[in-house]
Amino acid sequence: MSVLSEPTIEQRSDQCQELIAESGVNLIVLGFPKCGTTAFAEWLDGSALVAVSRPKETFRLCPEFSLNQSRTERVGLSTSFRSSDAPWRVEATTLNVYSAALRQALRATPTKVVILLRDPVESVLSWHNQMCQAGIAVSESFDEAWQHGLQLGEELAEGNEFLRAYEVVCSYGRWVSRWLEAIGHDRTLLAYDHEVRSSHQLLGRRLEHFLATSLGLPAEVPVRNQFSAIRFPRAYAMLRRPAFKSALRTGARYVPAVDAVRRFVRERVMLRPAKKLHVDAYEFLREQFSADQELLQSHYAANSQRWYGL
Repeated sequence: MSVLSEPTIEQRSDQCQELIAESGVNLIVLGFPKCGTTAFAEWLDGSALVAVSRPKETFRLCPEFSLNQSRTERVGLSTSFRSSDAPWRVEATTLNVYSAALRQALRATPTKVVILLRDPVESVLSWHNQMCQAGIAVSESFDEAWQHGLQLGEELAEGNEFLRAYEVVCSYGRWVSRWLEAIGHDRTLLAYDHEVRSSHQLLGRRLEHFLATSLGLPAEVPVRNQFSAIRFPRAYAMLRRPAFKSALRTGARYVPAVDAVRRFVRERVMLRPAKKLHVDAYEFLREQFSADQELLQSHYAANSQRWYGL
């Protein structure tokens, strides 16, 4: 009787290389959690020269995350682009940033990478809130969830368990170091979430410099996935059911206003601003991430010198 074994990083990397070559993906957005990845991807998709995979989260290039396996099997990367002739084909999945297989695959390809960043202290709190919304957090208490995450080893944590390891997930300086070691600054552009929100015109020029292409990006960046908490848990859970979401997406194909109504109900009715943590929690997290913040700022400064001329 044969025993099924987990694929190695090398095998996963080979699969990623094949997918990249087959789909023609030449730009990958590696947005850390809660760093504006969704808004940035939609903004890019507004250019006639860019095609972003749809749905944005294909999860095809981060095979380590088995929690998304069922969805991965339904989405073909090569057939997920709205345009077959756009010169820039983009895959933008948040969990890509943690994929060792993808990082290894890109060593051997010319594909470029944009990494979206955020101050980890802000991000970890927003990420905990999202984990609560998704039913993945082990506790609504941030302190309890944080302590649980500290018990997880990065090498043992994939899927849901990895996403509960807040200190690991939000150590952005550490992860950026790994990407820069793999592909260097010449194929990497670093940008903070506040640049997407308030300095997108300047960011657009930097992006065009990075890609050596005049993109003609939209004047405004859409607002997506704001920091919020659930107001009506049962109704929100119903909206998140696959069958209900599928029906809404089908309806939106014929009546575009359906999607606008869905977003309004979800973001303005079903959700409410999340409770802020006590100031002591912020001070605690600043101490935990101080070294990582310095490392991240160092990488950003070097990347700015390379691409921004600062």
